[in-house]
Amino acid sequence: LLYLLDMVFVLLLHVQVLFSTSSAVSPYVLYFPAPANISNYVASNSTLIKETLTAVTHCSWVYPECEKQEAFYSSYATENLGKTFDNEFLIGEKKGQLKIHFSEVLYLASVRLPRKTWNHICVTCNATQIRIFVNGTNIEISEDSNPFKFKAGNTLNIKPGGVLVLGQDQDEVNGGFKANQAFVGKLWQLTMWKVSLTEDDIKNFYTKRCNDMTDIQKNNVVVHWDDLIKLSRHGEVKLQHLDCVTTLIQIKLQTTGLVFEKDKNR
Repeated sequence: LLYLLDMVFVLLLHVQVLFSTSSAVSPYVLYFPAPANISNYVASNSTLIKETLTAVTHCSWVYPECEKQEAFYSSYATENLGKTFDNEFLIGEKKGQLKIHFSEVLYLASVRLPRKTWNHICVTCNATQIRIFVNGTNIEISEDSNPFKFKAGNTLNIKPGGVLVLGQDQDEVNGGFKANQAFVGKLWQLTMWKVSLTEDDIKNFYTKRCNDMTDIQKNNVVVHWDDLIKLSRHGEVKLQHLDCVTTLIQIKLQTTGLVFEKDKNR
């Protein structure tokens, strides 16, 4: 019965995508292969983020492939002397927790991402709070896990003119990488907005992952995946083709043992 229900889901999914009024998302992913090393990364130039951000939402599909003590897949650094951290923001994993750093405030969320499957990670932040969503679910902030709070008078202030690096943690602008912090796996649809998106928006990105953003959502984009996949790839980073519908089926059926994989090197 479970198998028949899953097959019905597959058919409905194909119909949903076929008749959707939204355009499809990009069919390409970035693949950072093993072994972890400092050569595998993608880096922007200093004109990617053109304005100061006082609110931000950062979302991405992440496919981690191996167990590591630390692995960072998104890092943005600027030339700001005297700062405690080198990154304006940093997102990844450390010792089984999500590690997120915005404007000199560090946040650790006790959520372990399963290996070799797609996970949707969204972080939305403004001057008063940070919220983290994993696969459409808002992760609660507890007092024991260092909740994100600005001191009185402080504001979120992500500066323009920095470098966004995918697959590494920048200990200096566009450098200072460490092999034990390198990401191994795949990234897809990494996007940043200059606003703090709503919970409904973020849940829709997870549940309707084969559909593109609405026009209103597009108007607030500051970093678009279609631009990131055009950047120079360093080391052995590859651009792979992804069938979105097939990936949805993989996520849905992973508990049944029916796993479909159709990634191909471009």
